[in-house]
Amino acid sequence: DFGGGEPPGELMCPVADMVNHKDSSKPAFRWNPEVGPAGAFELFSPAGLKKGEEVCISYGDVSNEHLLHYYGFVPSENCHDHTVVHQRAILDAARDVLVASGADEAALEEKCLAVVTRLVS
Repeated sequence: DFGGGEPPGELMCPVADMVNHKDSSKPAFRWNPEVGPAGAFELFSPAGLKKGEEVCISYGDVSNEHLLHYYGFVPSENCHDHTVVHQRAILDAARDVLVASGADEAALEEKCLAVVTRLVS
């Protein structure tokens, strides 16, 4: 019972975690104080849904790594997926390729760093 007002801050909402994720979903949860004696959470959709259409929510603009770690699944498509590649890994890989091709190793670090700097700027 929240005394007729909104619940304070964040809280657990049983069953809400059973709603499937879809990246482009618009439905969301809201607090409705007019339901029952103490109010209730509602799953609603600002866009109309067809009869039998699955109601999904977005778990946020997060990577597949985040979804797997916190929710236990990876979607087949995720426009927010990304991979972190550290600059050192790029430099090491470039150096290995250039050394294998007979390039002068002394000048490689500076050249590789210049290329990486251009790529990320």
